[in-house]
Amino acid sequence: MRPWSIYSPQGRLRRVIFSTALLGSAMVTVGAFSLPAHASADATKSKTTAYSISCQAGIVGTGSETVTATNVYPASVLPGAKFTISWHSVTAVSKTQDEAAWALGARSFKGKVTTIDYNSSDATPKSVNVAGTKGIPTGGNLIGPPNYGMPLIYTPLKGSPNAVTPSFTAGKKGTDNVSPGVDDATLTLYSGTNGTGTAIATVTANCSAPSKPTIIAAIPVS
Repeated sequence: MRPWSIYSPQGRLRRVIFSTALLGSAMVTVGAFSLPAHASADATKSKTTAYSISCQAGIVGTGSETVTATNVYPASVLPGAKFTISWHSVTAVSKTQDEAAWALGARSFKGKVTTIDYNSSDATPKSVNVAGTKGIPTGGNLIGPPNYGMPLIYTPLKGSPNAVTPSFTAGKKGTDNVSPGVDDATLTLYSGTNGTGTAIATVTANCSAPSKPTIIAAIPVS
C-alpha cells in the first residue's frame, strides 16, 4: 500500500484534522489564562450588617432604630485605585415613633435620606455622603394599633435598584475598613398608605452614628 501524500485526499483530510486540533488546543490554552484574570477584575463581596442608631424626629419624638444594610464592594483593590460601594438598607422605626405618628393621623411616610456618611479607615476622601447631593428616596408604612410594631423604612424605595456611593480612592496596602456615620432624612407623614392621601406634617430625622463601632465593608488593598 502506498503511504498517504499530503497532496492526496486522505492527506488533506489528515492535515485539516491536525490543524483543527492545534487551533482548539490554542483556544483552550488562551481561555485557561484569560478567564481567571477577567473574573478577578469583576469579583465583589456582599455583606449585610445590622446596627443601632438614635433618631430625633421632631413631633414624633426620639427613638432607637435598627438599620440593616447590605453593601456590595470590590473583593480587593490596588493602591490608588478608585472604587465604589453599592448598597440598600431597611430601617426599623421605634414603636414609640410609630405610635406618635399614628396619633397624628398618619398611615405612611415618604421623603428623602439627605445624609448617610460612609467613613473609610484608609481611602480618600475619609468620608463620603452616600446619599449624594440630591438625596435618596425613602419611605414605608406605619403599623398602628392594636399592636404598634416597628415599621420599616426602605432606602432606596422598596423594589428600586441599589444606590451607589461616590468614588473612594484606595490608600496604601492593607485593609480599608468602611463604617457608617450620621444618618439624616426629611420625611412627610401621609394620611394614606404608600405616601398617598393628605400630607399631615414634615419632620426632619437627625440620627446619630452607630452606638458601637461597626464595619460594613472590609476591602483588601494589595
